[in-house]
Amino acid sequence: MSTPHTQIKLTRPSSGLTRKVAFNTRPAWEELAARVQTLYEIPSEHVAVSYIDNEGDEVTMNTETELQDFY
Repeated sequence: MSTPHTQIKLTRPSSGLTRKVAFNTRPAWEELAARVQTLYEIPSEHVAVSYIDNEGDEVTMNTETELQDFY
């Protein structure tokens, strides 16, 4: 059994519910957004993911371009 290449920790701020999701390769935005939508029961048009960058700023992304910039 191979080890997933990419693990992402997701936390929903309103509930504090945290989950770790694994992907065999770096997911495209569509795949990541679909997983978030399923796990947290969020309408697809409201899905976004935030992370803290190297400068300590919170960055929110909801497009393939923004996700690729993150990688």
